[in-house]
Amino acid sequence: MEPPIPPLVFAVLLLVGMLLMLEVGRRCGVRRRPKESEGERSGLGTGEGAVFALFGLMVAFTFSGAASRFNEKRMLTAEEANCIETAYLRLRLLSHPVQPALRELFRRYVDSRIETYRILPNMVAAEVEMAKSKKIQEEVWTEAVEAIQLPDSHASAGLLLLPALNNMIDIATTRTMALQLHPPRIIFALLFGLGLICSLLAVFSDVEWPTPELASHSRLHSPHRYHRLRHARRRVPPRGFDPPGIRRPVAGQSPRAYEVTVSDEWSFR
Repeated sequence: MEPPIPPLVFAVLLLVGMLLMLEVGRRCGVRRRPKESEGERSGLGTGEGAVFALFGLMVAFTFSGAASRFNEKRMLTAEEANCIETAYLRLRLLSHPVQPALRELFRRYVDSRIETYRILPNMVAAEVEMAKSKKIQEEVWTEAVEAIQLPDSHASAGLLLLPALNNMIDIATTRTMALQLHPPRIIFALLFGLGLICSLLAVFSDVEWPTPELASHSRLHSPHRYHRLRHARRRVPPRGFDPPGIRRPVAGQSPRAYEVTVSDEWSFR
């Protein structure tokens, strides 16, 4: 099965999409954060955990299946090599005049099988080479059936050579079917969508915003408000304290200083 899009293009699209969703999530978080209540934030955290857990499971199962298929195909390669070697060795049971021709067919067959997997993932060219291998299989089988009937061949040549040739043909078909084993396309679509959603949620709930009392103060909306917001965020008292009260500078005090009065008399500049 040929993938709908090349793997490299899929990876690039996923990377670009995740970067875009990170920025979208940051902007949405900045707009929504001042309007959220504590209950809404806790509910969003539960949803985030479920989405990230599902994404992690999907990635884990996908890679686990890929590793299993890789090991299976590697074992099939070794099995096919053993089957070809067994059939090639049993050619000695045939009459000596027909052995060179059959050995030459075996060499052509092995070269064709190697070429089939060398040109992958070009499935069109691989199918052409598979058809060539199948034609050589038919020639080998026909000549072997004729050779075992010769008087010079071993009496047990038919009982030993033909099953070996049959296994050689069967394993080729098994490997061809193994090439078609891939995860369904819906799995790749689901992974792509979950990756974008997780990128959106990764920064949506982590956006920091000062308390409403500090955010409404005029000094925080100066040209340097970004640094002032960060400064104010660090100075927000822990939970349990009364909201800070902001007032104008007292007489004789520098206009750069604002006093923020709370229960334990703390201030920032």
